[in-house]
Amino acid sequence: MVDEENKIFVISNGQRGGITANQVNINTKSPRQLTNNFKIELGACLKKFKDKTITITAIQGDAENYSFAEQIKNQLDSTGFKTSGINIFMSLSKPQKGVVIDPNTGAITVWGQ
Repeated sequence: MVDEENKIFVISNGQRGGITANQVNINTKSPRQLTNNFKIELGACLKKFKDKTITITAIQGDAENYSFAEQIKNQLDSTGFKTSGINIFMSLSKPQKGVVIDPNTGAITVWGQ
């Protein structure tokens, strides 16, 4: 519930001990970070596309996903690859997980964790 001064009030019914928080995250995963092994594999997979522009795509509305796509873009840019920015798409089906590289074009799609 938010009052007219934008202060947040939380009501907890049946709580036993502890502190009622403004936000509770249960079973969350840590944001992905590029590992050295991933960087090496990424460069090896995209080696034949060094003279092409690599397209990177991330899922709309997923901050972790976009952040990981940015890390991939920054890694490629810093190692001499050309990228076209990060495209955003909306998935109408259950999203896949992981990173998919198209072997024909080098396009990268970053899915959820």
